Amino acid sequence: MRGGAIALIVQGSGALLVLGIDMLLGRWLGVVEYGLFALANAWLTILAIVAALGFNQALLKFVPIYESQNAWPELKGVLRFAHVYSGLAAVAIFMAGMMLLWALEPCCISSGVLPAFAWALGALPFMAWSSLRQASLRGLGAVGRAFLPDYVLRPLLLLLGLLLLHKLQFALDAAGVLALNFLAVFIAFMIGSWWLKGLLPHELKGVPIAPPSDDWLAMAMPMLLIISFNLISNRVDILMLGGFASRSDVGVYAAASRISEIVVFALAATNAIVAPMIARLYAREDRVALEKLIRTVAWLILLVTVPVALLVLLFGEKFLSFFGPGFGAGYTILIILVGGQLINSLCGPVGYLLGMTGHQRTAMRIVAGSAVLNVALNALLIPVFGAIGAAVATAASLATWNLLMLRAVRLKLGLRPSILSPRYRLT
Repeated sequence: MRGGAIALIVQGSGALLVLGIDMLLGRWLGVVEYGLFALANAWLTILAIVAALGFNQALLKFVPIYESQNAWPELKGVLRFAHVYSGLAAVAIFMAGMMLLWALEPCCISSGVLPAFAWALGALPFMAWSSLRQASLRGLGAVGRAFLPDYVLRPLLLLLGLLLLHKLQFALDAAGVLALNFLAVFIAFMIGSWWLKGLLPHELKGVPIAPPSDDWLAMAMPMLLIISFNLISNRVDILMLGGFASRSDVGVYAAASRISEIVVFALAATNAIVAPMIARLYAREDRVALEKLIRTVAWLILLVTVPVALLVLLFGEKFLSFFGPGFGAGYTILIILVGGQLINSLCGPVGYLLGMTGHQRTAMRIVAGSAVLNVALNALLIPVFGAIGAAVATAASLATWNLLMLRAVRLKLGLRPSILSPRYRLT
């Protein structure tokens, strides 16, 4: 409860900061430039997760297990292995992305796109390493310090930079905002790394580094695919809108999507603390405690999510108007997306329940199928219905994969992780 409350406060504060920044950017940049910023930022989010190679999820499982077992060489080994290979992947993606941009610039890229994406790609290695640092601290139980750099410090630094440039009357564009974001990402990464170094168990000093384990890759690779497919499902709408529709459509849709994410505050907060707890309890075969944990999580999600969803639906048009002229057209999009996010939240932490208990391949197949469904629906609906079609495709695929995972959790583990389930029983 305490960890969930800390995560909710930190993530909620950060999400409100990001929402406020997006509203300011909508007013200062206009619909077109804001759309370019949202598009580049969506690519940065996806590529950073890919560069982490799934080790951010593997660390959530292995860090708490190795710490509880005093397996210090293994803990040191998995941390070193994850950071080295993630860094190599990030550098490779950065170089490939820059070469692709330079090759396409003469014929296929409009003005302003290259510098915007270049700054986004520059932040890629630090974003990937930040996700590993965040997972490590969550595994060690330091929830507040795990999330503060990325959820509060980074957007706060970006906000201060934007306010300073606005006061000095600098002309802001998408590339300039992404350059400031690069600086904020780097500073937050350095502070977070310093915190991790101070909180690592002192027993790690001087112990040998365990050689790479097959278990690490067996966990990381399916989780990478799960997260990648999940991100595709969450971001393919914006990416495909960027190909089929105008930048203004992307900007309106991105604003509605950002507001709809408020609905998953409770789920995100509980996921932040329960993932390593699920791994630890399952490894100890403490099924009674695991059942109690899931029951508590289900009630917390219900009590927070439903009022927040109603608030967003009632005042959605007002929230959209804060972004500036032209954004109010996204209210219908917002209603559809909130419906999908509501089902996502009320199904509970189904992804982590499968991933942290050795059923990551089942989760991978479900998420992969839902991602394919999302892409197909977007390709079918966007050319006809535009941004509303993208919202329907995203909400439908999000609901599909959560309901399928809910069923898998009940069949594989005998757990009922949603308050919508009529009873809780372990088989």
